[in-house]
Amino acid sequence: MLDSHLFAGDVESHSQEKANKVREEYEKKLNDMQNELKKLEAAKKEHAKMIRNQSHYDKQFKALQNDLSEMKKLKVIIKK
Repeated sequence: MLDSHLFAGDVESHSQEKANKVREEYEKKLNDMQNELKKLEAAKKEHAKMIRNQSHYDKQFKALQNDLSEMKKLKVIIKK
């Protein structure tokens, strides 16, 4: 009978160790995923900022192109 109690204790101890190992692995994966999420959110924020800047630069470019076209037209008129 004494041997069966020791064996049951070993099984319980082994089960607890296995549960702890699974918990540690889960927590590590969860932390890794949370860190990855933070990186992705930062990248998303940076991307949105770059899109806004690109839109601003596109508007400036079009305005400058229009100015250039007007100047070319005026140059032709002045040369006549």
